[in-house]
Amino acid sequence: MATRVRFSAWLDRAGYAASGLCAVHCALVPLAFALLPSLTLALLSLRDPQHALAIGLLRFARFEAWTIATAVVFAIVASVVAWRRYRTRRGLVCAAVGAMLLAASLATTPPWTHAAFAVAGGVALCLAHRANLRAADIEAT
Repeated sequence: MATRVRFSAWLDRAGYAASGLCAVHCALVPLAFALLPSLTLALLSLRDPQHALAIGLLRFARFEAWTIATAVVFAIVASVVAWRRYRTRRGLVCAAVGAMLLAASLATTPPWTHAAFAVAGGVALCLAHRANLRAADIEAT
């Protein structure tokens, strides 16, 4: 039983960190392009020294779907484990809301809606992991 609890806590802590980094990344990349006009202009100019950086940031977006899928799977698995152990649905609800928001972020075209849905989804996944960790703490006391 102790091994199961440790695995569940590890899963939630890893997912909490990954979801938090995802939310921060989804907030900062659009801000970088919005606040650094030279980075946006570097996309248009092949001679700009920042062209490679700008292209690299855009190519990194290819991995976004895989990152989102990994974060959602982590959150759902951890929330199901927590639900089976502690019988609390808070983590499952937050994970489901986060998954829907992240799916909506992939489906939207305007960059600002994509970023808003992605940040909200990442925060919802963080809340799911936090709810699972809190349920474990409540049972431990």
